Amino acid sequence: MSINAGIEKNIITGMIISKEFLQEVQPIFRPLRSSFANIIAEWCNTYFQKYKKAPQKHIQDIYNSHSEQMDEDNKELACDFLDHISSEYVKEKTFNIKYVLDNAEKYFRTLALEEVKTKLISNLKTGKIDNAENLIKEFERVVRPETKGINPFDSTAIKKAFDDGNGDKMFSFPGTLGKIVGTFEREHLVAFVGNLGIGKTWWLMWTALLGVFEGYNVVFVSLEMSESQMIKRIHQHINALPVHGKKRKIIIPTFNEDFEIEYKKVKKAVLCDITSIKKINMILKSGIINKNSNFRILVYPSRTVSVSTLETQLQNMEYYDNFIPDIIVTDYADKFLSENKSYERRHQLTQIWEAHKSLAQKRKCLVITASQSNTVRTGKDIKQGDWSESISKIELCDIGLSLNQKPNQKRDGYMRVGVVKQRHNSFDLLKEVTVLQSLEIGRCYLDSHISKK
Repeated sequence: MSINAGIEKNIITGMIISKEFLQEVQPIFRPLRSSFANIIAEWCNTYFQKYKKAPQKHIQDIYNSHSEQMDEDNKELACDFLDHISSEYVKEKTFNIKYVLDNAEKYFRTLALEEVKTKLISNLKTGKIDNAENLIKEFERVVRPETKGINPFDSTAIKKAFDDGNGDKMFSFPGTLGKIVGTFEREHLVAFVGNLGIGKTWWLMWTALLGVFEGYNVVFVSLEMSESQMIKRIHQHINALPVHGKKRKIIIPTFNEDFEIEYKKVKKAVLCDITSIKKINMILKSGIINKNSNFRILVYPSRTVSVSTLETQLQNMEYYDNFIPDIIVTDYADKFLSENKSYERRHQLTQIWEAHKSLAQKRKCLVITASQSNTVRTGKDIKQGDWSESISKIELCDIGLSLNQKPNQKRDGYMRVGVVKQRHNSFDLLKEVTVLQSLEIGRCYLDSHISKK
């Protein structure tokens, strides 16, 4: 698939499922190169002008009513495309509208320039210099009104800013933990900070899976674990089964009515490939996860890949697979290679974390990562300033979460999670949430409640 085909398919997907996308693309729309895509785009524009909304699932009815007038090639291409995205009609909230709009704008700008180029060459070849000069003089740059600046006193801009359904808000953690952390949004940089071996990878993986099961496209970049190790952990979590030993009873922590921790024994079999395949097939059949797969794992050795190299890989995924991530999880930022190897380590880390924040902003996605704390030797709880080596980490992230756990708490199946940074909401540095967990069955989160002092 060429990049033009990929962009055009993303454009008509946006036009089918999103009212916001249709509104934004109207002023800049140019005829598409693909004949079948142009036909579908025309249907969407006509539908929007009449009903002021996106056609979504009604696009199939529109296709049925027009298919007889289409030639066989376009009819087949349109049918295949609509079948391919049929599961997306109701997923407007998970569609990366802003990023695809940015790409659409660049694409339409390219088309407009190519149109002028073709006419210029034609006029120059035939000696029509005045016509050629007029083409340049009269050329209008293709640009969305949004990119010219927003008036903060405009009622439309105000409504959009306060609209919780505008596509920026994504998902939250469950339970009490979700209430104190808040909602994750596009362009957020979120970071877990914890000591060595506390389970940061488990938290990153669990957060990624929450996004997957909400319908978002997720890329998980592992610089610590192999593909096999990650896949085992993912299915260990999904099945809530151990991956080692024999069938046995496992002790699971729970809260009683007074939120005291109690324990129950549950008999668990050991996870195997057959069980994993059976469970994931059941999930895929239910439609909870996109049948075309919306979770990708990238594995690199530690300190061998830079953020710019990752960006190249993301571009390749978009080019070849038409895969645009909504969530990018890196395990973890400190293990990335700096673009400036001559810098001091703390300046290298600043550059790496700035690149992570830039990645979230440029791709209009949620970026989640982790960092070591500098309390590993002292054994003290992590506070707001306890990020190893560079204070810029906490300055750059939108949400920062501390993972604290004493040896006896690890043994007893719980840890304490606190908010050490929340750029967009008030938060209490003294408040912690007790999170029950059982890593033996792949669950870093079972339940949560405000910690008792």
